[in-house]
Amino acid sequence: MRGAIPCLVLLTVSLPIAKRDEYLRRAWDAFDRGRQQRDDTAAARRSFAEAARLAAPVPGGKWIRRLEGHAALLAGDIPHAIEAYRRGLLVDPDDADLRRGLELARSRVEYTTADDRLQLTWRGPTDSGFRWFFRRWGIGAVAIASSLTALALGRWWASRYWRRLLPAAGAACLTLVLAGAWWWERQEREWETVRDFVVIRQMTMIHTGNHSAFPPRRETPLPPGVEARLRYRAADWLQIELFDGTIGWVPAEAVRVVPSK
Repeated sequence: MRGAIPCLVLLTVSLPIAKRDEYLRRAWDAFDRGRQQRDDTAAARRSFAEAARLAAPVPGGKWIRRLEGHAALLAGDIPHAIEAYRRGLLVDPDDADLRRGLELARSRVEYTTADDRLQLTWRGPTDSGFRWFFRRWGIGAVAIASSLTALALGRWWASRYWRRLLPAAGAACLTLVLAGAWWWERQEREWETVRDFVVIRQMTMIHTGNHSAFPPRRETPLPPGVEARLRYRAADWLQIELFDGTIGWVPAEAVRVVPSK
């Protein structure tokens, strides 16, 4: 615990003291109190848990979710921390503090076996530098490649010399590749934002049907902190899809549903 607190404190929480919101002020006070109690593990955890609880209902941007996630992680509430970080990343997928916090929280999920950790730990495509480039600069890259194609075609048309057609063909191919990659990134982004996700809050088995009488889909239970996509709701049961593609049912009381928007 003592080693974890300094590590998380280094993940900057840029909070303007918002007097307009009593919950937020109290949450920040509790977080600061927890940092001061780093020599008393139990007291620090209680303060961080209070900060996470107070910050959770406060609407706002990524910095509020960063406070909530850091506080929950320091309190030992891994599912709450993962939920908060993922909610923040819906606002800004490139926030470095949120991504580091999420990776740290995921590393602390207590899986039954090493194989479960490998198969079930969510590794989102937002971690890719390739996707970051096309999310930020994709349309600009396509525009530049298109301009180069038009310029090369213009030079070929003016001279009608066939060798000048080769650069035009190359630029056209580059334009198609960049346009395809940009379109793919947009499709992936839409897939991530139109589907709600769930975080397992308590140890539970995943079943083949929406009742505990159905046989389990996996031999080992899902530990708190496992992430999954929500597929379908049926009364008190939810159908989810795990990272490894496993589809099954879990009781609604065992998970926390987080809207994607």
